[in-house]
Amino acid sequence: MVMVGAKDEAASNLTVVARSALKKCGAEEIDSLRFRGGYAFIGIKGGKALAEQVKAEGEGFAVAVAQIEIIISASANLPVCQARVPVPPVAGYVADGNLKLEANCRYSLYERQGARTCLGGAWVVLTGSSNTLLEFGNLINFLAPDEYSIERDGESIGASAVVDVVIDDGKVVHWGTVANSLGRSGIVCRQVNMNEVDQHDAECRQIIRDKLAEAPPYRATATRITIFVSFFWHRTGVALDIIGADTAWAAAEVAWITQVGAWYNVCAIVQNDYCPRKELLTMGRDEAIKEFNKEMEGVMVMMDRFCKPGGRAGKRGCNIQTISWTNSKGDNDNFKIMNALLIEAMQPRQSDTFRLVDFFTLGGAMPEEVVNGHGSQMLNLWVWQIMLNGMCPAELASKGSYAVWEGKICSGTDVRWENCPKYYKESCENPTSRCEKWECMNSVPCTMTAAEPPQQDEIVKGSMGLVVPNCATFIATPSAKESVEEGIANAVGVWRKKVSSTLHCGSGSHGRRLVAGQGLLVKYEIVILPTDDAVTATSVATAIENLSAPAMTDYIHGALMANGLGNVSVNVDNLSKLTLPAHYFVCAAPVHTTNFTNSSLMKASAAQHGQSHQDACYNTLGLRKRLWCQDDFQWLLPVLFSLLAIFMLFGPMAWARFRPQQSKLASPEPPVIPASIVAVDADLVGTETSPRTLVLFPSTEPATLLAQSHAPSRKSFCSEPRSPACTSANISVDGLEDQEANEPGPKESEEQQLEDPEEPSSKESPRGTGQHRDEAKNPEEGAARNTASAVCEEPKTLRGTGDMTQHELKSTDAREKTSSESKLAEKQLVAKVAIAEMPATAAVGATVKKPAFKAAGNKFPLGLARFLASCHVVVGHLYAKGATAPVKLFGWGFTWVPWFFMLSGFVLFSAYLKNPKEETMFQYVMRRSVTIYPLYAFSLIPAFAIQKSLGTLQAGADTLVAQSFLLQAWVPLWTESALQMHCWFLSCMVVYWFFFKPLSYVLKNLSLLKTLLLMAFLFFLPWLTIIVPAIAGEEQDWYKEHGFLKTDTALDIGVVMLKFHPVCYIHVFVLGMLLAKLRRHLDAKAINAGPADSWRNPWRVAIQFVAPLGYLMLLLVFAVEAFQPKLWGYKISSRISVLLPFQAMVLFGLAGLPSLPLPLFSLIFSKFDFLEKYSYGVYVFQFLCYSIWPQKTGEVNLPLFMIFCIAFSIVISCTVKTWVEKWWATHSKGRLIVPFVLAALLGGLSYLPDPTPTAADSSLSDIPAFVKHDDSMLDMRLGLVDPEGRKQEAWLMNPSLLIHGNEVVVVARRHRQENVRSVAQSPVDGGQVTLLEEIWHSDIVLGKAALDSEAWGNWPKTGIDPLASTMLRKWTGLQTPTGRPWGRLCSKEDSMWMEKNRTLIRQIVTGPEDPKPLLVDGEVVVTFDSRPPAEPSSCRVDKDGYGDAVTQMYLARGVRADEPQTPTIGHRLDYGQDDVAEKNWVGFAHGRELRYVYAPSPHKIVAAQMNGSSEQLASTKFKPLQDLQTANPNMEVRGSGQAVWVDDPDRTSRLPNPHYLALFHIYDKATRQYAHHAYRFSSSEPFQMMQISSPLPLTEAESEMGGVPFAFASGLAVHNGTVVISYGAGDRDARALVLTLERLDQMFSCTSELK
Repeated sequence: MVMVGAKDEAASNLTVVARSALKKCGAEEIDSLRFRGGYAFIGIKGGKALAEQVKAEGEGFAVAVAQIEIIISASANLPVCQARVPVPPVAGYVADGNLKLEANCRYSLYERQGARTCLGGAWVVLTGSSNTLLEFGNLINFLAPDEYSIERDGESIGASAVVDVVIDDGKVVHWGTVANSLGRSGIVCRQVNMNEVDQHDAECRQIIRDKLAEAPPYRATATRITIFVSFFWHRTGVALDIIGADTAWAAAEVAWITQVGAWYNVCAIVQNDYCPRKELLTMGRDEAIKEFNKEMEGVMVMMDRFCKPGGRAGKRGCNIQTISWTNSKGDNDNFKIMNALLIEAMQPRQSDTFRLVDFFTLGGAMPEEVVNGHGSQMLNLWVWQIMLNGMCPAELASKGSYAVWEGKICSGTDVRWENCPKYYKESCENPTSRCEKWECMNSVPCTMTAAEPPQQDEIVKGSMGLVVPNCATFIATPSAKESVEEGIANAVGVWRKKVSSTLHCGSGSHGRRLVAGQGLLVKYEIVILPTDDAVTATSVATAIENLSAPAMTDYIHGALMANGLGNVSVNVDNLSKLTLPAHYFVCAAPVHTTNFTNSSLMKASAAQHGQSHQDACYNTLGLRKRLWCQDDFQWLLPVLFSLLAIFMLFGPMAWARFRPQQSKLASPEPPVIPASIVAVDADLVGTETSPRTLVLFPSTEPATLLAQSHAPSRKSFCSEPRSPACTSANISVDGLEDQEANEPGPKESEEQQLEDPEEPSSKESPRGTGQHRDEAKNPEEGAARNTASAVCEEPKTLRGTGDMTQHELKSTDAREKTSSESKLAEKQLVAKVAIAEMPATAAVGATVKKPAFKAAGNKFPLGLARFLASCHVVVGHLYAKGATAPVKLFGWGFTWVPWFFMLSGFVLFSAYLKNPKEETMFQYVMRRSVTIYPLYAFSLIPAFAIQKSLGTLQAGADTLVAQSFLLQAWVPLWTESALQMHCWFLSCMVVYWFFFKPLSYVLKNLSLLKTLLLMAFLFFLPWLTIIVPAIAGEEQDWYKEHGFLKTDTALDIGVVMLKFHPVCYIHVFVLGMLLAKLRRHLDAKAINAGPADSWRNPWRVAIQFVAPLGYLMLLLVFAVEAFQPKLWGYKISSRISVLLPFQAMVLFGLAGLPSLPLPLFSLIFSKFDFLEKYSYGVYVFQFLCYSIWPQKTGEVNLPLFMIFCIAFSIVISCTVKTWVEKWWATHSKGRLIVPFVLAALLGGLSYLPDPTPTAADSSLSDIPAFVKHDDSMLDMRLGLVDPEGRKQEAWLMNPSLLIHGNEVVVVARRHRQENVRSVAQSPVDGGQVTLLEEIWHSDIVLGKAALDSEAWGNWPKTGIDPLASTMLRKWTGLQTPTGRPWGRLCSKEDSMWMEKNRTLIRQIVTGPEDPKPLLVDGEVVVTFDSRPPAEPSSCRVDKDGYGDAVTQMYLARGVRADEPQTPTIGHRLDYGQDDVAEKNWVGFAHGRELRYVYAPSPHKIVAAQMNGSSEQLASTKFKPLQDLQTANPNMEVRGSGQAVWVDDPDRTSRLPNPHYLALFHIYDKATRQYAHHAYRFSSSEPFQMMQISSPLPLTEAESEMGGVPFAFASGLAVHNGTVVISYGAGDRDARALVLTLERLDQMFSCTSELK
């Protein structure tokens, strides 16, 4: 074939002879070439023109495109390689199982019978490790195929030191093994440190000699095969000595194979613990390589004598192999160094009998045949074919030259566990065995036979064919742009020139089912007509006539991808010998290492737009998610609010002490208490009398109870007003103290706990606004105040008899009770005690008995306990966010929330048992609501404002309305999306309060036994969350598949209910009530056991230890690993109170028994009861505090944050809390409308539009929204809209498009990442660890838009997005084959374990990913990848029982983008491997059939059915990509997007024939970089890759701060001359590269700019 191009001015310089020579090749239009015109021609010498074109000046390129069929034998016509040479040729590649060598020769093929005959009477000795053991096994199976099904000792690596086999007549007649781990040989023959080896060397040698002596006598027909497992060179030396001295088989001709070296890398460089030679573990790489070289040199001297003619292996020869090629770049780099030393050592020694076989290069020539560094049967049998060619006479070789393979796993590309079921069962299902895929692929039968190459009309699926369509294109420029350097003429008169014209070749086929034309040797002869100088007729004619002469040297830029790395200059010294694979001629720079790692376009884009780092200050919507992002200012808020809190607490006291003297103001007359007897509860003051005794205090004068003086008291702004005459003594009238206020959780101040809210008189001033008379006004008032001081207590209700005036110091339910209720209470009081008037002259307090001790009573010292619990909850929430240090204790904060339910039940029922009140259930709830609702309602306002301003409001109007009435925990759809979501427990609390009265009625008369039994049952109840899953065979942490905000499945609903629903915590509330009942029962027993204040009373002693022991046990469980039972590590079971007994001990122990003195531990706690005022505020406002905390990234300064949170709570308590609760208490009717107003306000404002990201305040600011590359190519952000994802702060990424009639179907992935930290168990040792879960919340979203063809066609020029505002919705109709929603997925617990800080990192994916739409037979099919749905017994697990699921490929048909709820079934594409992550299949429609590109290299095509059934259809190779992978094992070639049909010759001049356009990407595992390319493949089977584009200039971005910028191409669409390559940038930006089809066609050119 002749290709001719003319540039610059050729019309006048072409002589008549030159034109005549062209015409002999079929040229017909050469005479029409005019001044400075362009000319391109493809013809056949002595034949006709295949393509010819002439262009006038200014008309552009002259392009000649021709399709030819070349029929040639791929190997039959090649000479046989010489293998009995010092270095047999191995460089090349494998095409459909046949080795194609760069040496342009082939090896003879020895089939089984020929090999048996050849090796009859021979002794084949091998030394090496695992790869040599595979060679050993493959030779045995090749000669004796029955061995595939026979289990033998010592076949596995590490099991034996020596294996000795004799084969005769195709059967194994002897098998002997020297064990490596059993018996004496397991001690003396282990390859350990050299000093130990030397000690046992003689004994080991003797054991080996004795074992070899067991072999049957020598027979000329028998073949003996012996392997010495040789991790290190010393064992090879032992083998040489033993074999050389053997006499029993002295007549046998020895053939020697050695490959040693990999274990020096394993031990010294990789430093694997299983290395037996520990001394190497202490060496560095250089030292270990020196050791390798030194030990090798000693053995080489021995082998030199052994292998030379006359030596023991002088006839068959020795084969020294380089260390095998592996899939690891690091290992390969080390192997290259050691192989170089090996080659250097062999250089002076190698000969025809001492041969160097480059196993490394051979393995690299077929990288797909290497799995985890070990060769497939195809690779091992090919190396045997090479070595047999050097051992055996040629006449024993087969006549056939074409290798045919039969077997399930002959190739490494076919390795799947299902293809080796026997091995999988025996090894992978056996926890004591090793399970390796490289052993699997060598364990099943594989047969190689030799045949003649298939004829032209044969159809051979998956094998190399002989009819190869080749497309040759030559482009010539009509104008001179590149300089032409004149050289000197060679012997035949052809000029040597350096030109820059472009050669473009591809392949395609039509109308015939062809097999891949890989590796066919086709001669392309190229003639360049340099037209700057006169070209004589002789020069052109001679060039054509002498095409086979070694005459021409040209430098052709970008013409031949000779090294597979891109546009390189190729020095063609001899065209007659230029025999390259047909598909080798592909123009582009797709895989040039420099282009790949340093894309100039991408770097320029990054430099131009100044990539900024994404940080925690931005949410996924491009808006700030933190109000303040200054890490350096974390100290400021704690300081400011601490100062403000101090002022609030102590400012008034300082003012009262140091204020200037003021004139005394008159005060209204105070209420007067007439002379009477005031009853004081002995339970509170503590007396020696029996419980419930009343001590009577007489009064000589009417007792005056003063209201507050108008002079400021020394109280803080937070304190409730008290009578100046009152002390802190807990004195009250029996039965009138409201103990039930002393309850729920982090919710109330101490005053709210202790009082009984009553309605104040309408004539009285509101609480805290009354005035005291001045003390100095008259002495009587002072005396009255002194008298009153004996009986008053803040804030208590004091009642006398007769005309005693009622005065409320504090009222929280002012308008609930009627006057009749007050009178009834007074009558009840009078009925309880006998009251006698005392003489007016009696001394005050004359009958008072001095208290001996202070009984515990019903005043519970729980302030500090509540405060600590609230703070632990806050720290636990921060811990879960990853905002604190990974301290295990922090992670248990969530367990205190149920404790507050128990506390509430305990306090309320204690008060009820003492003083039941007559009120309705609704009245009771409303009275209790003052303690929780006002502050909660107030907190919703700033929370709503912050979330709305950030565009992250999750709650819909219905949720906001519901939570305004505290209903959010009742319906799972509302709970997790609610504002102030952590306040869900208030929604539960009101339910329990509502049913408190009926529950009290049921429980109040329980006996001690019934109380204990019921408590035991309720303590047991939470264990059902562990027992039931165990019985059902489910994992204990089955709930982990639930994702936050997910309510799609029954599992999601169930988890939300278990975590938040009132029903699931009612048992905890009842437990608290029972605890109060138990306290009453035990108190009676304590009274009968002895004096209450005596330490001889056993109950007093026992109660001292209850609370400390409860705290101790909780602390041990929370912080000490040894006390961390596995069952308690599960969050659900812990949350619903598996730890409840210990928390009950804390509560019970702090409360003490009513008649006994407070325990000492409780007395200490009581000193801190003032903290109770602030615990509720700390809890409610924790996330508001976090939202304004000046943090940018990383962890908060925990001490400073807690100081700020507490100070903030104090300020709120002293200002907002006091006011709102006061208003709530005094407006019993007005407060009823508050929830309605709040619901209307929040619900209405929720409909306001969300904020729009600004360029200055966007998390996407580091990614340019629009990049104009040139007039026909741009890059831009797509204007897709995902309202639901916006609320979730989810990214929209990896979009993919489909043109369907007059619509564009859009699919994309919604992605949100959540990091959760918790306490869990280690899979390593079962101990307590910190679990960091990286949760990828993934959903597929669908939408469609009308197709505007004109706008689409103008898109590259105008930059106007025709898809702008396309609405996307979640694909909810996707179902599993069993009809379940596609929600709960199997887990992959491929966690990263960090022993140093005992941290476990686990990645969780919650849904399907990366959808790609296709149009197949008129319906939309969506392909996506996902971890398998968790159907019963469908999830893979590893040997230890941990989830081992991996991503698989699925398809769903009949998808409706406008109705995403329409049910569609997802089917797994079953061609993929179920234990390997399957992703990136490139789908395309071929006629009415569905096809996938399973992998780009080799280009494997899979035919699929709509039910997921799929099988391989064809497999071809593209040599440049294979060369790239061989040279860079760290680079993987993967598919991207879909493939689309293109038939537009006017716009695709470089391939005008119909073809498929597709995408692939190259991923560098070492640098984590991506490079994307378009490629074209043929329009029919075998769908061979034809052309590769230059790198696509996609905009890259970091997915996380400091990460590697990347992009991921996810879709491809072509319409109206516009190509849209949709992709995701940094997993957070949905974008598209938009260009004209002509512009993309240019990227398939080979130009110097693309280097």
